[in-house]
Amino acid sequence: MPLQIHESLRLTNLSKLPLSIRASAKSAANGSYDDLHALTCALPDLPKLHRRLILPVLYIHLNADKIPTSLQLDSILSDADRHGEFRPITAAIECLTGISESLSQDSIPRAAYADLWPRLFPWISFVHTCHLIIPATFRVLPVEHMLFICANIILAIDKYAPMSSTVRSSPDLRAVLTSYWASLLRRDGELTQELDASAGIPGSTLRDERCTPVLAILADDPIGHLAELTNGAGGSDTLAYLMVTQLKDFLARDLSELTSLTLTTIIAIMGSISVRKEEDDAFNRELHSHGIAKVLARTLCALDVWFCRGGDRDRAHDAAVEVSLTLLGEFFRWRVGHEAIAGALDGGLLTFIVSSRTLTPKSYPIIKVFEALIPGALLYFPVVCQMKTSYTAALPHTTTPTFAKSKVYPMWQKFAPVVKLRLEALEFFHSEQWVSSKVCENMKCFKLAEKSVLKNCSGCDFSYYCSSECQKIDWKAGHRQWCAKLAPLIDFPGLVSPRSRAYLRAMLEYNLGQFRPLIMLRQAAFIYTNPDTPFFTAFDFQRLGTGEDFIKIEAMSAYERAPEAAIRLEQLARSEGRLQLHAVIINGNPPLLKMFPMWSTSARMMDGIHRIVKSFPPALPWTEMCPPLVDQLRELHMQCVAHRVRDIYS
Repeated sequence: MPLQIHESLRLTNLSKLPLSIRASAKSAANGSYDDLHALTCALPDLPKLHRRLILPVLYIHLNADKIPTSLQLDSILSDADRHGEFRPITAAIECLTGISESLSQDSIPRAAYADLWPRLFPWISFVHTCHLIIPATFRVLPVEHMLFICANIILAIDKYAPMSSTVRSSPDLRAVLTSYWASLLRRDGELTQELDASAGIPGSTLRDERCTPVLAILADDPIGHLAELTNGAGGSDTLAYLMVTQLKDFLARDLSELTSLTLTTIIAIMGSISVRKEEDDAFNRELHSHGIAKVLARTLCALDVWFCRGGDRDRAHDAAVEVSLTLLGEFFRWRVGHEAIAGALDGGLLTFIVSSRTLTPKSYPIIKVFEALIPGALLYFPVVCQMKTSYTAALPHTTTPTFAKSKVYPMWQKFAPVVKLRLEALEFFHSEQWVSSKVCENMKCFKLAEKSVLKNCSGCDFSYYCSSECQKIDWKAGHRQWCAKLAPLIDFPGLVSPRSRAYLRAMLEYNLGQFRPLIMLRQAAFIYTNPDTPFFTAFDFQRLGTGEDFIKIEAMSAYERAPEAAIRLEQLARSEGRLQLHAVIINGNPPLLKMFPMWSTSARMMDGIHRIVKSFPPALPWTEMCPPLVDQLRELHMQCVAHRVRDIYS
């Protein structure tokens, strides 16, 4: 043993022990595994001075020369007669347990850490690498206990001798810490309960104290060490789940300096990993499935509250705000972005944006993205319902002089009118004015009734009839050809629930009543320049309220690749002018069209538009044609109202 080591690690200290344990301590130092086992078992109950005096015994058994090479280990494992050679490994594991116990009780002089660590490090690496292949008889402890002990040693030393650089250079140490962190959050087995009970403090608080330093170490270059983080957690999806779990854990309690540090650290790690992965990656899928959007919004609110209560605002705090907003922007762009938007609104995102005191200059371009993405998601019923609550909560913050001077104010002026229009449509949907109706799709019958009165086709769940006789007639007329092809069209992304589709029909009907003359004018203009061309009317509700044109008339050829295009064309041909095809543009990547046939009780409207258009000579300049066309269409509209022509979206 070198003479230069710290005095607490020298064997001469054993002579200072009381006689009752001095002999067994010296025997253990000389290689007695039985005495070493008895000594480590008694260690927790010994006075602090005695634990310190026994330290040389633990130190001597942690000699790295006793670690077998991989070839030696294979040889020992393959020969049962040589399993006794595992005794030095057993002794080292018991010594690591003793060191962990002594460190937690502050029984080891901090000046000794520099001499102690070179012996601890090789054994910790060995335990991590080989713990699963060591026979249980010689392992002494369950696997998770062994890794906990190794992690506790690293963290205890890190308090007074920062370990970041050491951990950065060692995959084994990073994996040990990640496994430890994952086990804490999963509450694996009974280990964390035992540790919580032994500490005599609430388990959640103790987990905070353990998790924070682990995260602080792991946050150093998480991308460079992603493999160890992922493997230590048990997989990419598990890593994502654990991160969301920890954020939820902290958000459930009052903030403190400790939890603020943990929030900013875990957001930094999550952001580093997530932005480098695709939407369908297991990590991002798991984040989304566990409600990360709502959690990120709550985190933003929590950081804002923490700052307003007097907490320090530093680079980590600002970075956490920017990363959280960036991640939300990415999730909002997903194919299922509407689900993320609903979750973020539920978490308080809107209130945070209009009232936050912690937004940074880098945050505003991200919020500008929200201004563009959120209105498009208001086509989805869960989103618009959540927006009603969120908008009401945020509104009081938008009437203050401070807000009028903020950088968010110009964005709000554009955003608020769009939201109001959607909420008006939602109010119409819930009102007695709107009744979900359907049309008997036997073109010879065409009975209008509430949805509950008509029966849907059991084959496709798409078409409705007032009687079995009408269904038979329509089956022969053409439904037989399309029935099997119609069934999959019900399952439209994000609009699979009947309530969501009903809300879109109500929104169309509400806006049809307001913009009918404009729609008729656009249809007439298209018919004039494209005679005998089947068309549909598309509504881009994201533009409604922004001053941009939100109504488009498109030839059916633009829709021909859609699976229901041929079906709708066939229905259009058989409808004798009583069917119009309207579509809602669902913003996404790429944008999608959801078609809603609009059935009328009379062909008066479409026949009238065609008749009026034909009365104008060809190639007439629009400036000459428009005024008289508008007047004639207005008169046609009044006639249809007077004759009580009803329009029903199905």
